[in-house]
Amino acid sequence: MKIDINNAWRQVQAIANDVITLLPNLVLAGLILLASYVLGRYAARLVRALSHRAGRGANVGLLLGRLAVYVVMTFGFLVALSTVFPSFKARDLIQVLGIGGVAVGFAFKDIFQNFLAGLIILISRPFRIGDIIAVKGYEGTVEDIQTRATMIRTYDNQRIVIPNSTVFAEEVKVVTAFESRRTEIEFSIDYGADLVEVKEGILNELRLIADIDESPAPDVLTMNFGDSGVVLRVRYWVTPEKANILVVRDEVLTRIKLMLAAKGVNFPKQTVVVQKQPAETESGHASGTDWASGKNPS
Repeated sequence: MKIDINNAWRQVQAIANDVITLLPNLVLAGLILLASYVLGRYAARLVRALSHRAGRGANVGLLLGRLAVYVVMTFGFLVALSTVFPSFKARDLIQVLGIGGVAVGFAFKDIFQNFLAGLIILISRPFRIGDIIAVKGYEGTVEDIQTRATMIRTYDNQRIVIPNSTVFAEEVKVVTAFESRRTEIEFSIDYGADLVEVKEGILNELRLIADIDESPAPDVLTMNFGDSGVVLRVRYWVTPEKANILVVRDEVLTRIKLMLAAKGVNFPKQTVVVQKQPAETESGHASGTDWASGKNPS
């Protein structure tokens, strides 16, 4: 088989001539891309500054700034492409994208949903970075709100990544939405205890705990007369961080127990009565001790 070297060389020369012809356009296209990148960066800074002035969070400005960069860079890419290939029209690209738009939409449906949900969360701000939220059985501190997912750190120091579409669609409990949170503790005391003295003693102990808010003031309510004692409910307000709530609850329970013990007040004891029903004999009569009367059957 004879190889035509001259023909191959002519093809290489033709390609080189085309490249040399396009070289000025390629340089111009590169400058256009560089300019669009610089303009995109400035647009991002401007958007972030405007977002900060509007009182929006840093993540909102960051997200809108990235969108500004993408828009400017896309426009610059189309202009550069038209410079290199003068016959290219933007509508040609739109037609090509339109053909596969349906397939792309299905393929990236979840990504688009998460992106839009994240954008709405960042703009509406139902919660912020640093808040404690509970969603889908997870509770923890919000570390980051990204365009795809929300990151929370649980109390046992685990990172949970929850898609923004889930956060947007599900019920979210914002634990730290307000400055204080009420905690309730319910227990029973003996009927023989001095109810007024016990209530006053509990309130005195609560006033000694620095982490309990003075306003609203703590209170002790009589809730019910139980089977074996009077049911009391202790209510107080603390800052809503989980660690603080647990520490204060521990101190409250400890102080109440020691105070009741010092006053000789006991918690009621539950009495459980177990009755054994006798088994039937073949004649249909009960054998053994009569469980109702306590007498032996005759």
